[in-house]
Amino acid sequence: RLVSDWSHRHAAFVAGLGRFGLNNMLITESGCCGRAGSFLTSLKLPPDPRPKAEACLYHHNGSCERSVSRFVGGALFIENFYRHKCYQVCLKNEKKYVSLGKADVCGKCLVGVPCSFKNPVKEQDANAG
Repeated sequence: RLVSDWSHRHAAFVAGLGRFGLNNMLITESGCCGRAGSFLTSLKLPPDPRPKAEACLYHHNGSCERSVSRFVGGALFIENFYRHKCYQVCLKNEKKYVSLGKADVCGKCLVGVPCSFKNPVKEQDANAG
């Protein structure tokens, strides 16, 4: 079973920092190439509202499927994401870069896509209006 007990991406979503894209990554106003961290507290804080507008061009109007073709190992399709296939690629990377320590990561689905470093829906809508 390849499921974490705690997801920083999902905590960031609950905190109102972005929406999930077709590539299963959180797309914020700064794109999907960032990292999220979280911490727990008993401090009572009012929640931020979650964004209602899509940040993924595919979910917004079907105009982008680039992350599907960028995914290594045939792990992402429009209808499904195969996390075990994705993780197999990450494990290959870890073996290749063993000198770097724990390197079971990839990120190919985040590179060279419209949502890499910005919210492309916001930009597209601004240019259309």
